[in-house]
Amino acid sequence: MIKQGSPFSVQAPPHPQLSKIRALYRAYGDQYDFCRFYLAQNSAGIPCAVFSVLDGAVSGYGWRPDADEEWAEFLKMLPGFAGASVCSDTLPGFLKDFSQRTGTVLMKKLSGRGEASSEAPDYRRAYRILGEAFPGSFLPGDFDSWYCDICHRVRHETDVLFSWEQAAGLITACPGEYGVIRLAAVAPFAQGKGIGSRLLAAMEATAVEKGCDKAAVFSKDHKTDLFYGENGYLPAGKWTEIHPTAERNQE
Repeated sequence: MIKQGSPFSVQAPPHPQLSKIRALYRAYGDQYDFCRFYLAQNSAGIPCAVFSVLDGAVSGYGWRPDADEEWAEFLKMLPGFAGASVCSDTLPGFLKDFSQRTGTVLMKKLSGRGEASSEAPDYRRAYRILGEAFPGSFLPGDFDSWYCDICHRVRHETDVLFSWEQAAGLITACPGEYGVIRLAAVAPFAQGKGIGSRLLAAMEATAVEKGCDKAAVFSKDHKTDLFYGENGYLPAGKWTEIHPTAERNQE
């Protein structure tokens, strides 16, 4: 059974994906049509998964396989489904007609005292650096929608945006849970100078200040695996990125 509901209403094993979904709920709540939150239950009525849908982009966390088939059917029928970030060992098997890419969830225990960034973020500079670091992913025409979302999260203190001269980063913090590094980028001409590691340390300090004792990142490839590994992050599971194929979009 799939129903709308708060991700804070269920008891679930801690996970950075759950922290991301809960932080999004703190930022948006259930008052907007473009942002919805759902709970999945098995046949016995026991919660086994939670997910959010923001403008067609899904983030899901399943800790029991009981509702995977029903959850998969729901995603297939979701209007405007743009793609999903899923942390479930078994759900991807029910979505084989979608394109999939698997990455590593990396985690690090944090300690000491932290201090959140007090610098007012420069959104346009951050977006420019992200566009340089990830060609094709941060297009000039998409700035307004990105700005509206990130500005809303920053204003509600669920996310902190860093915009240095040569680097940009974004961390989502759920107090008592994980600080999840959503973005970290260094301008191509400035790479290899240790700026990325200093940015990472600044984001970790913010996570500690906001009450997180662990940091996590959803790494997409071997290069980022190595970078975070050099900075003390250890593999802690897998995540799957799912997108409709061109054939499915034409159905």
